[in-house]
Amino acid sequence: MMSVCSCGESQQAEACTPTNAGLKNRTVSAAQKYFRSELSSYFQWADHGRELCWCDGTTIAFHEEIATTIDRLADGSFADFSTIALAMATLRGSWPTVAAKLSVAVAFLKLSPQKNIRYAVDHRRNLLDLWPETLRKLSVLTKYVESHSLALDTRAELIVLWLRDFESGFGLESQKTLVEAFQAGLSDDVVSGNKADETLNSLLLPESVHEAQRIAAIHDAPAMTVPRIFRLIRIANSLADHLPSETVEGLHSLLKTGISDLVRPPEETLLDQRTQTRGLLNQLTDDSELGGVARLAKQLIAAITLPRSLSEPDELQVGGVSDISNRGSLDKLLLSELAHDDLTLAVRLALNEALYLRRESPPSPQIQTRSVLIDLSLPLWGIPRLYATAAAMALHATSDTLIRVNCFRSGRDAATATVLTTREGLAEHLAALEPTEHPGASLELFFLAVKSEPASEDPVLITTSDVLACDEFRQALEQFCVSDLWLIVVERDGRLKVLQKTRQGTSLRKQLQLPLDEILSPATVKQVKRTDVPDDIPAVFHLQQFPLLLSHQTRIGWLWTWGDSAISISDDGRLMHWTEKGLGARELAAGLPGDRDCSFHIVKRSDVLRFELLACPGAGAAGTLIIIDALCQQ
Repeated sequence: MMSVCSCGESQQAEACTPTNAGLKNRTVSAAQKYFRSELSSYFQWADHGRELCWCDGTTIAFHEEIATTIDRLADGSFADFSTIALAMATLRGSWPTVAAKLSVAVAFLKLSPQKNIRYAVDHRRNLLDLWPETLRKLSVLTKYVESHSLALDTRAELIVLWLRDFESGFGLESQKTLVEAFQAGLSDDVVSGNKADETLNSLLLPESVHEAQRIAAIHDAPAMTVPRIFRLIRIANSLADHLPSETVEGLHSLLKTGISDLVRPPEETLLDQRTQTRGLLNQLTDDSELGGVARLAKQLIAAITLPRSLSEPDELQVGGVSDISNRGSLDKLLLSELAHDDLTLAVRLALNEALYLRRESPPSPQIQTRSVLIDLSLPLWGIPRLYATAAAMALHATSDTLIRVNCFRSGRDAATATVLTTREGLAEHLAALEPTEHPGASLELFFLAVKSEPASEDPVLITTSDVLACDEFRQALEQFCVSDLWLIVVERDGRLKVLQKTRQGTSLRKQLQLPLDEILSPATVKQVKRTDVPDDIPAVFHLQQFPLLLSHQTRIGWLWTWGDSAISISDDGRLMHWTEKGLGARELAAGLPGDRDCSFHIVKRSDVLRFELLACPGAGAAGTLIIIDALCQQ
């Protein structure tokens, strides 16, 4: 019998009972909460819930794709819908474009001068710092989809394998209800209410940092934008952490066989530090640029060996007895078994009736970490820096599989991690310039890194005697060093000392002197040292461009501003460039007209690329045209 219920719909009479009405209301409420209320502001519904888009209208997936995916997920790995939406977006060809806009949004947060944004960024900077690595991992999915034409079911299966380790806050019955509600078609009440806000969307997916900063300066949108950007970045970081494979081949193998780890020959990055460093030293022995450092490190391998706690496993397991079993090796037979005659013993062995001792397995050895801080302050510029770097490489080369060496280099206010097991890392380390008097400002962060290691050997500091004689450095060392410390002291004349600093004092453990002039060949010296300056001046003056920022007096009328920068001509004819308030100027050129009677006239000024200045020594004299290109990049 058919009847019309109070809502005006024709249906079975028994379907209008209060129980079914309540169930329907709960289903609508759950669907509204899952598909709309908890949906990230980055996503919106279109075409009455038949299409899921980004907030700027870019398509993510259609109804059939979403229905197939969530139906596959309804077996326990039913994540929140924002996570599913972002996972599906990475399989779309539009992901690189959207990812570029997300990167602009991250840059906007980092560069924004507004105090409320700066406060939020400073307290969640770790999320933003992970974004480049997250973007690299997620881009693998786009590359895989481009190289393999995936069917609808294959895409859904990939997402299921990807999200299988996500915890679901929905029971199996709730998951089934949400899937059925979506397959039946979401009502307008569920998918509505996500109206587009052009101002907000232009900050969530901005075209450029400049445009985002301009909009943020004239609208109140940043207060709503910042938490929404952080939420999506947090979801993206979580997806990247759970990515089953970071290669296209691994994803293809996962879908075909269920195993993502392919059998590959060991790569260099998988080798221990000892093998990597010794291989690098062999490669660089005859290198025209870094050969001197490699030869010096080889000389130090036999000299620099620091004691460590013994953690190597014994050849024989000498632990106690944990059990008696009826299987084992013959040397573990109970002595009582040997009392039987040969035939009886053979029968007991064949029938597994003989008894054996089962020894306790010794504990697995724990990997120890030795942290090394390489001083890059002014006293170590030149030959001492090469000597200190070679000493650190020697520590890498004398390590083993149970010792991991973590290297840091000193800075103005931090200790920066550095890699000495690759040619690129070695070149980057030698190119770093830190014009500080001593590494005292880096000691606090360095020793905090040492304390954070679960199993740490005594740390090592590589410096020179001039630094150890500095009162400020000694005070900083006494303040932050609370454990034993090894000091490797290098000198420019080839002397090297290994000191041990304990609570009882500092003692000399080893000293040597190497012929640096013979190890560093003349060809190597010519590349790092200028020949047009005297040998007795400090090594800093041997550089083609003086690296320090120094203060200079300027004359009225001889100073010009260029955006946030300023340029000036000194009395001795040098072109100086200031890039930041509170810092000194960098020398760009020398030999320019600098007489007091000289006058300057601006010929052409460009905001970014070109600046032309005409120098006139006097009346009737020929002028000099000074052209400065790309000053912002100097």
